[in-house]
Amino acid sequence: MPAMRRGMPGALSLRPLTSPSPPPPPHPRSFVIKKTEQRYNELSEMGISVRLICVGRKGSAYFKRRPQYNVEGEAAHS
Repeated sequence: MPAMRRGMPGALSLRPLTSPSPPPPPHPRSFVIKKTEQRYNELSEMGISVRLICVGRKGSAYFKRRPQYNVEGEAAHS
């Protein structure tokens, strides 16, 4: 499940962790990405501004290719 952090009033940051490699079961990258998309959409429908801070190369690349997501930052997991 993506971690959430409240910043400004009315805004949340989701931090999907799609690293390390290989992903630990039972949460493969695709599960994390799907749950992040679900939560992003739920919060957006409620009128909450959502920003993504991606941890891991694949999740970051996935969300950056989709213009509907607000990717604020990314971090490499080492």
